[in-house]
Amino acid sequence: MKSAEEKKVIVRRAWSIYAGLVAALATPIIVMYLIAPLCGRTIGCSPGGCVIEVNMIVLAASLASVVVLHELIHMVSARLIGVEGVRLRLVARMGAIMIDYSWMTPRQYLVVALTPQLLSIIALAMIAYGMIRGTLGLALCIAFVFNVSGGMVDIVNAVYFSLTHWYAKRFLLLYSENGGVAGGVVEYDDKLVVYML
Repeated sequence: MKSAEEKKVIVRRAWSIYAGLVAALATPIIVMYLIAPLCGRTIGCSPGGCVIEVNMIVLAASLASVVVLHELIHMVSARLIGVEGVRLRLVARMGAIMIDYSWMTPRQYLVVALTPQLLSIIALAMIAYGMIRGTLGLALCIAFVFNVSGGMVDIVNAVYFSLTHWYAKRFLLLYSENGGVAGGVVEYDDKLVVYML
């Protein structure tokens, strides 16, 4: 195995992150269009439609709680499968909360990235079968949309890294001089692929 100084270094822009962010912006519109009939039935709307008043404070609180729960699920799943040095980190540059870790294998990354979407599957089942109705049903629909939208970066990255770096040795985070996350490094036996944000 070559030392870090002997490995070929390839530097790329982290386009999958930006693609995930664009997908996250489009997702609420698409998902709401697809599940609106289910959500309408869940909150008791007639087939002709209904008017829903949503308090912006409640909406902001539900968004914040879904974001925190989403990241906590990332953190717990990472710890359960043996990823070391896991902690929550605020990335001010991107206005996001993310998990920080020492390193993880591609398989660990796939599990950690997709685990929060189990919430989406459970929420969608509860919406589809009308298990929760009324205001709580509306909150569940909103939480579903927030979780799917917030997870688009994870989903896009999981697909991208599974297709391009499945046989890598490990993934590491790359930090800037001020301690912020600047990107990531994919390590192979003979090369390093550096993704810059």
